[in-house]
Amino acid sequence: YFIVFVNAFVLLIKRYQRKEHLLNKMEEQTEKNKVEQLIVRVDRQNKPINIQDLMMVESLADYVKLHLPNKQVITKEKISELQDKLPVHFIRVHRSFLVNKHHVSTFGKEDLLVGGTTVKISRTYKKAALAALEF
Repeated sequence: YFIVFVNAFVLLIKRYQRKEHLLNKMEEQTEKNKVEQLIVRVDRQNKPINIQDLMMVESLADYVKLHLPNKQVITKEKISELQDKLPVHFIRVHRSFLVNKHHVSTFGKEDLLVGGTTVKISRTYKKAALAALEF
């Protein structure tokens, strides 16, 4: 009986640790979603950008172009680093593109329309992107 109780106790502790890990991950996502501004370095100055206005992010090798409704901002940062900073409604649809799901006007299986610009959905990100866009 002792072995059964010890085994049950170990399983209980493992479940608790898994739940705690999931809870921490959800809290992290919630904090990321609360961020209203993204601060990027443009022309040797820090510039705040409203996340609601950011339509998409385009990678240009070592630089990143941020597409806003009235202008475009270019900064020296990696798209993967920006993806970690941005909330979950920014979806990776291509190796070179992150799109704001709230600014997508139409989408199909191979491309989508964001602010008048057509963006291709790559095979690598197709399944996850379409699943995120449908919800």
